[in-house]
Amino acid sequence: MAPTTAGCTDNVCHDQAICGSHNGHNVVGSAASASSDSRDSSDASTPADSETPSTEATTDSPDSGSATQDDPTDGAPSTDDTPTRPSRPESVSLWTLCQSNNDVFDCGGFNNPRTVSVGEHTFDYVGETNPNDHGTGWKIVMGMASTTCSTITLQFASGDSQSEAGREVRLRLTQEHAPAVEETAKDGTIGTLTAKIAGGTSFKIEGSASYDTNVLVDGSAMCTTVSGI
Repeated sequence: MAPTTAGCTDNVCHDQAICGSHNGHNVVGSAASASSDSRDSSDASTPADSETPSTEATTDSPDSGSATQDDPTDGAPSTDDTPTRPSRPESVSLWTLCQSNNDVFDCGGFNNPRTVSVGEHTFDYVGETNPNDHGTGWKIVMGMASTTCSTITLQFASGDSQSEAGREVRLRLTQEHAPAVEETAKDGTIGTLTAKIAGGTSFKIEGSASYDTNVLVDGSAMCTTVSGI
């Protein structure tokens, strides 16, 4: 699945079972005959007594055998009839989304995650706005044309190691079927953005700053596939 997200560049995302039970019944029957030479009552009763269990076997054995074979399946659905349920959402890193996404920027094009100092913190990040774009407007980090993810949480910070008071960086998530979600962080701090992804359709992540700097991004999403698509 690799649909394009050309529409994202303007900040608007466009984009059996065969169940059978073959139960056989083995009819058990026997015909016991009395000896014509028997003269006393005890001898005569012996064949009669022997016929009794035979009759019971003839009457009961098929039923009991049928019950043994049929009861486990009576009223119990076949496992093949059980409807397939969606996988439970699991965490998928932004790095994984970057590797599987269909946006040309690909989280800044890094081959590996990187680390930077942000104030007193160490920040591991995988996405970045274009550091060669010196404008203060919105610049893309990554985008996807479709996804199985339902929520996403992102951390972001300035790419400038020298923080100054009054400066700030911003991050936003825009998507096709929901309003944009935006958060701001002061220079030298790490901001957080959490948003729902509506309908599993296209979205994109963008960063901007109040001064000439790039925006660094990390995070994860809750998805029903390991790749997020």
